[in-house]
Amino acid sequence: MFEEAYHSLKPALQVMLSNNLLQRAPSAIFSLENIKVLSLRNNELVQLPDNVSKLRNLVELNVASNRLRWLPWELLALVDNSLLDRTLPNESLVDGKISNGKLINLHVLPNPFIRPCDPAATAYTWSFASELADAQTDVLVWPHDLEQNLKQEWFAKVQRVLATRMEKIGTETLAKTRTIFSSDTTIVYDSHVAWKKDPIYLSSTEVTLFHVDGTHVRSSLAPPSTAEEDATIPPAAADYDLVLPGATNGQRPSRVPSLFEAALLSCSDHLPIPFLKDYLSEDAPETVLRALNQAQDVIEDGGRYCSVCKRRYVQARAEWIEYWHCSPESLHVRDAELFLPFLRRACSWVCALDAHLENRGL
Repeated sequence: MFEEAYHSLKPALQVMLSNNLLQRAPSAIFSLENIKVLSLRNNELVQLPDNVSKLRNLVELNVASNRLRWLPWELLALVDNSLLDRTLPNESLVDGKISNGKLINLHVLPNPFIRPCDPAATAYTWSFASELADAQTDVLVWPHDLEQNLKQEWFAKVQRVLATRMEKIGTETLAKTRTIFSSDTTIVYDSHVAWKKDPIYLSSTEVTLFHVDGTHVRSSLAPPSTAEEDATIPPAAADYDLVLPGATNGQRPSRVPSLFEAALLSCSDHLPIPFLKDYLSEDAPETVLRALNQAQDVIEDGGRYCSVCKRRYVQARAEWIEYWHCSPESLHVRDAELFLPFLRRACSWVCALDAHLENRGL
């Protein structure tokens, strides 16, 4: 017998759960790290759990035809391995190392996603991240006041910027944008240039802040997680600065969890939440009941970790939408796929501020 005839085999699982009217993805799935293909197509899912990032061997994910309004920010780590160390808790890493992102087939449409602007204007976008801005700054701002034909010309320039970026990152094949010019200079697009390598950050909405009991800080944006299907939430203005309430003389709030959060974590670890609620008085504060329901949801999803510091938490203190271009399987995408919404959460206001400054390149 030849020694090379024998080699270890890792299981390659394919999980098909399409057409099952699922309103919640079974949490047990996300502990099966050897899943290669996962199909949750044509169900009633309203969200994917953050722990989808644990499926580090996933090659294909299909969540089309659900009721998803956003994708979890942690999903990006399955495409871009540089995000894994900011997404997974340390104990989830393999031998202290991060694995390469293997996801190459991502199917997300149709879904009633949150969008950055009116559908008719989606193809024209708004503003791109600083890494694209050096190409042609004057065309990377959404031209609200331009006439329709000028907007089309503007988007053609953006296409060229994207193509330049695509070539710069070393994509093997530079796809040609299929553009039709008619006699009246009207431009028609069948699809748009994309690239296979890594997801590209484009822009973020303003940050929504929450008090320690989970109630919304009214001075901040309404929570995107409560937005309706197909809602429009525009990205923050270029000069937007996240101002933390109560921050004076340059001092930032603490990153230390509140006693309320510490109690929720303890309950999540040691007590059955449904039975615990039976011991509460009839006049228990609504915020406590809502927090316990949130703790139960987090338990069922397998836990939740801050997207910035990776600390485990129950109540998010901040959330926002990040719009990313993420189309690893194709060099051409439809308008609706240009800017996908990813919901990102943080365990503290300080973590949210750190992420905001990072996105701005500060």
